[in-house]
Amino acid sequence: KARPKANPTKSGDNDSRLLMGDVVEVASWDVRFSQETCGCTFRDGRDIKELTQQLLNNEVDPLKDDFLILNVVEHKRNGDYFLVSLDNRRLRAMKEAG
Repeated sequence: KARPKANPTKSGDNDSRLLMGDVVEVASWDVRFSQETCGCTFRDGRDIKELTQQLLNNEVDPLKDDFLILNVVEHKRNGDYFLVSLDNRRLRAMKEAG
């Protein structure tokens, strides 16, 4: 269900496949967290569970609602590329919503 749009930032690797400012559709499970933990509430005080429920109820859509575009960094390790989110709370809600 949750297929966020991602706004990549280069990690300093000149071999990056994505350009800064590109918006691409990726599966939420293909995006990694940038930290091991994240807070349970957003800066505005809303609980992550609220967003998760909105996603489950189709009240918000990662493909239509721009506030759900994730800022990510593309990394390359051992020849493999992967995306790391800078927006861990929103990513967590999307992953929990499935």
